[in-house]
Amino acid sequence: MTSDPASLRGLALDQIADAAWRLLLGAASSARDPFHTPCLATSGPDGPEQRTVVLRYVDPAKRTLACHTDARSPKVREALAQPHCSWLFYDAGRKLQLRLTGRLTVHTDSAFADSRWAESRAMSQACYNTHAAPGTPVPQPPQAPPRIEGASTERRARSHFAVLACEVSLLDWLCLDGAGHRRARLQWQSGAWAGGWVSP
Repeated sequence: MTSDPASLRGLALDQIADAAWRLLLGAASSARDPFHTPCLATSGPDGPEQRTVVLRYVDPAKRTLACHTDARSPKVREALAQPHCSWLFYDAGRKLQLRLTGRLTVHTDSAFADSRWAESRAMSQACYNTHAAPGTPVPQPPQAPPRIEGASTERRARSHFAVLACEVSLLDWLCLDGAGHRRARLQWQSGAWAGGWVSP
């Protein structure tokens, strides 16, 4: 399957889930892919919360997406309190919107988190080498955190690192087309994706 707009518009209903996961796999490894930076929505104490995250990990067999974050960030607390979440991906070139719904789990001191930390670039690891938690009031914008040098700074940065993993249960696919938009809504049921076409 190719990923050009024409081929995506021509997909049959039973091809959509596989196509979506294939696109997500490619996006996780390519910073240039529009799906690489989706919007993740959670439920906060004052209502819905949205932010752009970086798609770091995709496992189609387990229906899992993951992003990295600071363990002290509000979205970690939100995920622990209310794990339901929604992801929004949009690719203007392909004229494709993908919305995914599922449940978040937080990983800090686990083999999965360790593996994600080990695969992170030094520049990314340095983002967690900060004293102030995200959202902490500061007198002025801080400088970039220093690169990790030595075991003590790595331990500090690693202690601030978390992975938000989502097991996807609902997939909403919208392919825009002047000849007629095509939207499908699929839910994971009894070990398979089931659903149908819906009005755009």
